[in-house]
Amino acid sequence: MDVVYFQGTDNQLWHIDANGSDQYNLGNNTTKSMPFAADGVVYFQGTDDQLWAINTDGTNQHNLGNNTTKSTPFAADGVVYFQGTDDQLWAINTDGTNQHNLGNNTTKSTPFAADGVVYFQGTDDQLWAINTDGTNQHNLGNNTTKSTPFAADGVVYFQGTDDQLWAINTDGTNQHNLGNNTTKSTPFAADGVVYFQGTDDQLWAINTDGTNQHNLGDNATESTPFATV
Repeated sequence: MDVVYFQGTDNQLWHIDANGSDQYNLGNNTTKSMPFAADGVVYFQGTDDQLWAINTDGTNQHNLGNNTTKSTPFAADGVVYFQGTDDQLWAINTDGTNQHNLGNNTTKSTPFAADGVVYFQGTDDQLWAINTDGTNQHNLGNNTTKSTPFAADGVVYFQGTDDQLWAINTDGTNQHNLGNNTTKSTPFAADGVVYFQGTDDQLWAINTDGTNQHNLGDNATESTPFATV
């Protein structure tokens, strides 16, 4: 059964099955941002700004590494990446070991990791890429960004500081404005489709090749959409 975890308008951390059943407040917690789930654990920013981890069954809640965070943490391959309340780009193993400031960087938003690379918005608003081992840091395509970049299938999607919806290959080639669109927040890609909040606040979907753009369900949205496949 697919499960959705979300921040309620009451700031409670909610669990609900994708079919709308079995809703409950996970661990009696509150959160300031979108939670992130991976490998049976939910990571989230508490309303106390602590970096919390809790099993999806509500057990073993703990403050990971005694850390605080400013935004949603992101987990991949046994490592949690997060923006500290000091704006440093931190990495810590899911067991709480080997915490380090990745590349001595600072960040303005949630980092995103895919295929051994971490993509992030620097405090200089540049779109940075750095290997998870701290090597090969570079400004991808000489771009700037307003929010968290998102990578899928060899392409990075991001909101430019011009609010355009940009796509660029992870090797820095083939940058283009996808569908001549603008966006207010981080785009999200899944299964060949990019979902995003337009600057008109409509919930848009567009194929990664730029075809079949449509307003999904005639809906509007106030933030980044999230899709599961």
